[in-house]
Amino acid sequence: MKIRIPLLLALAAVTPILPGAPARPHDANPQTSGDSPSEKSLTALVAEGDHLTAVGRLEPALAVYSEGLAQRRKLSQEAPADAHRLRNVSVSLNIVGDTLMALGRNDEARADFSEAREIARRLSLQDPSNTELQRDAGIFLNRIGEIYLRQGEISHAALIFSEALPIFRKLAETDPADLQWQRDLGITLNKTGKVAAAQGHYAEALLAYQEALALRRKLAQSDPTNTKWQRDVAVSLTNLGDAYLALDRTDSARKAFTESLEIKRHLAQAAPDNLQFQRDLWVSYWSLGTFCQKTDRSAEAKTWFERARAGITAMKDQNRLAPSDVGRLPQLDALLAALPPAADAQDTPK
Repeated sequence: MKIRIPLLLALAAVTPILPGAPARPHDANPQTSGDSPSEKSLTALVAEGDHLTAVGRLEPALAVYSEGLAQRRKLSQEAPADAHRLRNVSVSLNIVGDTLMALGRNDEARADFSEAREIARRLSLQDPSNTELQRDAGIFLNRIGEIYLRQGEISHAALIFSEALPIFRKLAETDPADLQWQRDLGITLNKTGKVAAAQGHYAEALLAYQEALALRRKLAQSDPTNTKWQRDVAVSLTNLGDAYLALDRTDSARKAFTESLEIKRHLAQAAPDNLQFQRDLWVSYWSLGTFCQKTDRSAEAKTWFERARAGITAMKDQNRLAPSDVGRLPQLDALLAALPPAADAQDTPK
């Protein structure tokens, strides 16, 4: 039987601007380090930060997460030889880094992820067979690679993801029944596909997206009530649609975008207060608008872009729009202005 470290954190609220529910490392077991009361208090802080994140209050969430990080640093400094306390510092660094990413403070986030990665490296040297530490390293690598992608440093991102992917392949092959490790592999394949697409290698991106989608469909089918896994399928379908469109496989692209929208609509309707699900919906509208624009369907493109604009405006009016999404409105206005006059005979999307 494989002994797993208990998950003490509350389920993570999805960071508003991240593409896919980000995986978090598990906390080390506080009982083994004697920190139980302190760690219970810190777990409550994480839960509070998660709630703030879920309703779009990222700055207060960052303050709460940062307080938890400071407390964990103090605990670790009090017992420098305690690997569990040190590992929990890396977990908090990851959470703070996620929030900084959501706020667009990418350089600060990368510094936190890099520190967390170094902690995982040091701990792995002490316990090379510990699969949780291997997973930690992979998660931190994925975060660093994501930042490089956002900053347009594609060669750096490719290098980072090429280091992360073998970690998750090995873990997934070690125990195919471990669903979290299968999901981790799907996330990393998706990111690998994004790098390939950014380099213009769309056929390579397509292969990565297809492998990720197959994994994610299997997970989603195993538990249809798991909204995180259902969303993963929708995200992969959107990425797949982008790759098909770049390869001029328009029929396949439309099918992928349409199926993705159906899933996202279902999730958004079932959870109207979920910030990520509402954002996902207008992202799908935007994708379909881009598809119609590139396939000379001006009327349909206009409708989809207008729906995306309405979704963004609603989130802005509710003060729930992520800082990195503020610039989306002028981008959409420019796309709408560039559309040619639409023919009245064209169909309006449903």
